[in-house]
Amino acid sequence: MKGTNMKHAWITGLALGLGLASAAGADTLSLTLKDSEQAAVDASQTLKAARLQAEAAKHQQDATWAQLMPRLGLDGNYRYLANVPVVQLGPESLQAGTFNNFSVGISAQWDVFSLPAIWHQYQASQAQAKALTAQADQAERELRLQVRLAYFQTRLAATQQHLYADALKLAQSQADDLDLRLKAGSSSRIDDLEASDDELDDRSTYRLSQADLADTLRRLFALTGQHKDTDLSLPVVESVGQSLPAKVAQPSLVVALDPAAGLLADLAGYENAPFNPGDLPQIQSMQALVEAAQRQAQALWAGHLPSGTVGYRLSRDYPNLFFPELVTQQTTSANISVPLFAFGGIQAKADAQQAAADGQEQLLGAATTDLERDYHIARDRLEALKDQRDLQTLAAQQAAQLRDLVYQSYKVGGSTFLEVQSSSLKSLQANLALAITETQMLIELADLAALTDSTR
Repeated sequence: MKGTNMKHAWITGLALGLGLASAAGADTLSLTLKDSEQAAVDASQTLKAARLQAEAAKHQQDATWAQLMPRLGLDGNYRYLANVPVVQLGPESLQAGTFNNFSVGISAQWDVFSLPAIWHQYQASQAQAKALTAQADQAERELRLQVRLAYFQTRLAATQQHLYADALKLAQSQADDLDLRLKAGSSSRIDDLEASDDELDDRSTYRLSQADLADTLRRLFALTGQHKDTDLSLPVVESVGQSLPAKVAQPSLVVALDPAAGLLADLAGYENAPFNPGDLPQIQSMQALVEAAQRQAQALWAGHLPSGTVGYRLSRDYPNLFFPELVTQQTTSANISVPLFAFGGIQAKADAQQAAADGQEQLLGAATTDLERDYHIARDRLEALKDQRDLQTLAAQQAAQLRDLVYQSYKVGGSTFLEVQSSSLKSLQANLALAITETQMLIELADLAALTDSTR
């Protein structure tokens, strides 16, 4: 019997050794939050479209500015007259013109009487360009926040997989121990079967954790535009890949992620960052839209004022009337229109635009209130989560100690295997709860960063 037990222990140790071997054949993919954010910014077609729209608005602003300036031009015309009439003046006759007729000159025109309306239109286009630029900045900020949330979810899935892998290793160790104890007559068949069932359940949970990790990775890759052809059939986090549980398939990919402690440290500065709505691109965009609407209302009101252009032209003309000679001609012109009565149409359009501006201003106030509310909610939740993490850290440590003590007690007959199972489950649940709390802290910090960081 003793030789048989030693042989069984040797076989079990070999199996565990093979199972706990590192995933040497799988590729390792290193994913950092910083690189993921930048990749998403570089790959986002939506963000590129927003930037191009802002660029188009700036070009429109330049085009409106050009309307404030005089317009210079070079013009000319040429005509050939086949039959030039002859005028009889007494005994003499005079040809009334020439066969060749042309005029070449430079001209300048300026909408001087329309300058007030054009100036307000320029200010409106300038504000519109600011609004679209701020909207593009907000789109980038929202994209970075989406990447952070996806990365944190991936980090949580990786932590959960690590905990499930540890639970599986513990279940396998206990199942092997009880199998040996059963053969030695110091344990019951019931406990041996329950330990075996626990190992099967934990192996199933571990396998599902790979699917969960693959799901979060695919969501992250959809944002970054990277690694779309990566084999995610059996992914494992780096800590699990270094020491796999027994009786599990070799992973298709090993993923290395930023540690949760490092992520919390990087974002810790936003915990007490002040809230300044003027730094937020969504507020800047709404402020610019209010200004654009107000300037457009002023441009419409300028329809009450006279409009028109003044011009000047210097040209060389041939013939001079009907005399066949070159002449230098200077022409000054003015074209003025004075509105007298429009049945209130101009004022109605200006009032409508001003009402739209007032509405935008009310929305601006509401948005500022909502963002300030979200800022305070995030800070309050973060404070509560910090206290919860401290308590859960202590609870997880105590649960691990209790689990070990209960198993030692079971081995000497002081506890039942049901108590062993219960203490193991409590230890796993305590660590899972701690991982979820740390992820929620990261999410709240990311929200605070999005509400306070003026650089993004």
